[in-house]
Amino acid sequence: MTVIRDAADVVTGIAAVHALAALPGAEADRALADVLRSGPGPLPTHAAWASAGRAPARELLEPLVDVLIAGHLAGMHAQGVLAQWARLEPSLIAAALRTALMRTNDGNGRRPVIETLGLVPDDGVLPDLASVAADRSESDLVRVAAVAALGDRLRSPMPRSIAALAGADDRVADAVRLAETDRASRRLEVVGRRSSQRVGMNVAARGVRVAQIHLGAVLDPDLLHSGVGDTGGVATLLVRLGAALACIPDIAEVVTIGRGTVRDVLDKADQPLGRPRFAPVALEPEAGTAFGDPWPARISAERGLERVIRVDGRPDVIHLRMADVGSLAAADVAARSGIPTVFSLAPDPHGLISSREMSGDLDRRSFGADDARLHLWFRVHLVERLAREADHVALFPRDRLIDQLRELIGIDVTSSPGRFTVVPEGIDVSQIRHAAMAGVPAHGVPGPTYRRAVREAEGEAGLITGALGFLLDRVAALPPGRHGLPIVLSVGRLNELKGMARLAEVFASDPALRARATLVIVGGDLEDPTPTEATELARIRAAQAAQPDLSACLVLLGHQPHGEIAQLLAAARYGAGGSIGPDGAYACASRKEEFGLAIVEALAAGLPVVAPLSGGPPTYVEQGRTGFLVDTGDRAALARGVAGALDLARRPGRAEYAAETIASRYDISGMARVMASIYRRVGDGSRDSIAS
Repeated sequence: MTVIRDAADVVTGIAAVHALAALPGAEADRALADVLRSGPGPLPTHAAWASAGRAPARELLEPLVDVLIAGHLAGMHAQGVLAQWARLEPSLIAAALRTALMRTNDGNGRRPVIETLGLVPDDGVLPDLASVAADRSESDLVRVAAVAALGDRLRSPMPRSIAALAGADDRVADAVRLAETDRASRRLEVVGRRSSQRVGMNVAARGVRVAQIHLGAVLDPDLLHSGVGDTGGVATLLVRLGAALACIPDIAEVVTIGRGTVRDVLDKADQPLGRPRFAPVALEPEAGTAFGDPWPARISAERGLERVIRVDGRPDVIHLRMADVGSLAAADVAARSGIPTVFSLAPDPHGLISSREMSGDLDRRSFGADDARLHLWFRVHLVERLAREADHVALFPRDRLIDQLRELIGIDVTSSPGRFTVVPEGIDVSQIRHAAMAGVPAHGVPGPTYRRAVREAEGEAGLITGALGFLLDRVAALPPGRHGLPIVLSVGRLNELKGMARLAEVFASDPALRARATLVIVGGDLEDPTPTEATELARIRAAQAAQPDLSACLVLLGHQPHGEIAQLLAAARYGAGGSIGPDGAYACASRKEEFGLAIVEALAAGLPVVAPLSGGPPTYVEQGRTGFLVDTGDRAALARGVAGALDLARRPGRAEYAAETIASRYDISGMARVMASIYRRVGDGSRDSIAS
């Protein structure tokens, strides 16, 4: 315990917690209970996580339940331990959870307790669940959790008092209807609407059915949610990739699975079959899957994924895109269902830990605060687990890729090269080109004809709508002296990691940049921001307050449909009449980009770019020719990069070179062909047969 409490060496303390949990006996139980009660910091999370391998212990019950109630990642670990122990001693765990309900009034704390009570394999908990589900004094999120748990109990009928709630029009009624639907489908042992067509047919004969999963984002075919909350570049990629895969003859179907509400799931129940498809998993707004959210909803995620497989049919392969709790849930569902997986591996947070350690920002003392906030230790473990258990691993292009994987993650690609494939991510190049040619005859030249089309449209009210029209309106509202200046565009989520506030702060501190260009930030929900978005907006507002001139050269456009982003990129390159001048640039101030699809799109549109000097961008940004790679944490370096990009914008031939280079290497159709070959082999059970 002395080592565990040593604030000067938190790394060793965390390791000691896991070692302590491996010791049998009551003394170790009491010591772990003390760690669970130790308050803020990373140690309770690790004590809950490490307790999974222990036998049920009364000494640990109350502190584990307290951690469960507190939520966060520690709560998820505590729930896993309690659910595991419930299979061995259901009465003991049920009693502890009932006691917790009597002393917990807050809905956020009661929800995980009810959800965990629903996992106890004892019908004696049914009256408790039914009572909570029917109690209108309970919060909706608690009642929905109780209803979902009742829906899992097939041996017992749904209580009449609960079934009657389905007639209302609220969240609880939606949950009851979904639970009844689930019960009916399980009772009939329906494993998919096309299961009869699949029996006895091999993958080669019928084509591959792929499920790609990203539960951190709301996914839709029109990408209307791009830039809101956690719906960023990966969400855009999956939609575009699904469409591209659907064009490949031996891909039978692509099901793209994201997050949604219970109502979303009910509304999607009768959608027509086809390629590609979108299937939501019911994750209520209070129960997110991202690490920073109050409650990583692993049980809801697993229940929802099993529902998709049961109703839509068993996929031949599941592609896990992110090392998050949603992918953890999907990996467990895939293992139980015997479905092979592909995992897109990035050295995250390994690279972040390494770079911060080398810079002196992270040491053994400070690691604890970062681990409590970012869950570094768990994420390292999760990446390694998903990579180890996957049937195939897709890798992002990197300089020194093999060395990085060996040094940072401990993976030796050369020992089993057939399990790994480097897959450059892709964009819809045709959409970028179409935006530049909008309203222009086929034989036209993009630059001049685009400018002429915009000038003509500006003279006729209402012809320019959508994101471009919104941008022109916002620029027109700036002081007249700024009309005709180029824009520096940045597109992405409003998140500290993406660095939108850093860009605003750079413009606030550099009068030369303010005089040269207008900064346009696209992303985030400006009217109803998430807590993360609100924090970033507060930083931007603070920069405006500190430097009033910033407001005259900053446009916050909010999130826009992804299909209209190409118009903004074209406007940055060619200008828009007298409002926006030509020769603008694109800036990404992210702390890191595993690949950086928005940067690739900007290059495809012919814009010079500023991008992080680590991660994916060095593989496609040519320093000084198509853009500048900078330390985005250094504001002076970021300012120099933006100024250099604006200079570069006027260089003859640069835009055409960048656009053609990207089109030849990073079109989404090329990525789809590579992924299709992986899916075919994995679907056929060839774990080690693909050359890297």
